[in-house]
Amino acid sequence: MLAATACWAWQRGDAAGWLVWLGAAALAAHCVWRARRRSLLTLRWDGERWWLALPAGSAEMAGDLTVAMDLGAWLLLQFRAEPDTVARPHRRWLPLQRAGLQAHWHALRCALYSPRPQATSPAAPDPSA
Repeated sequence: MLAATACWAWQRGDAAGWLVWLGAAALAAHCVWRARRRSLLTLRWDGERWWLALPAGSAEMAGDLTVAMDLGAWLLLQFRAEPDTVARPHRRWLPLQRAGLQAHWHALRCALYSPRPQATSPAAPDPSA
């Protein structure tokens, strides 16, 4: 649709056509930039909680990951950072697809749907000691 609009605007040749064409080109460039930026996130499970690393070498944030939508080969996840790992509440939506992650897809789905480990309380002192 975007390509057809840009072609129509280019063929039209007047000022309005040029404006539409420039707008379509800017929108396409913005979409490509955002898609590349999103692909730089790193998600990791350590057996107790999820960690998310943002682009540009930022520190990892610990948090909770929930499945919002599961379409088999495509997942929409929501990451909520734990308050002690960030200065302000942080929530991020993560769209994932199996393409490009085939070797890790099954392990990811197992980690997402496995029961979370229970928080362990410190051992009570032995009354006989």
